[in-house]
Amino acid sequence: MIDETREFIYCRDNWQCQYEGCKSVPVDILQLAHRISKGLVGQKYVQRYLLEKYDLYLTLKQVKEQFIHNSLNMVTSCPKHNDYFNVLFNPEEANKIIDAIYAKNF
Repeated sequence: MIDETREFIYCRDNWQCQYEGCKSVPVDILQLAHRISKGLVGQKYVQRYLLEKYDLYLTLKQVKEQFIHNSLNMVTSCPKHNDYFNVLFNPEEANKIIDAIYAKNF
């Protein structure tokens, strides 16, 4: 379940890349960056964390819909900085995002 639209996230982020110091302005190049990556590794990380911490089992499809594509896991980015937002290398930061989404929706 994507709880907000792309436009909502762009508005929330003032239609600009959220990478500190980025001056990218052309609206037509904006992207949504997933902080916890949308690939299988990110999905399985979230799935495992939810099971271990909250004793909650979700299918990978549910993880993708409810956590990966959640607005709390996405920020506005320019193409140059999209990869900088990935937090899977930082489990503490990834866990904070998962906990925030869990608290908001469960």
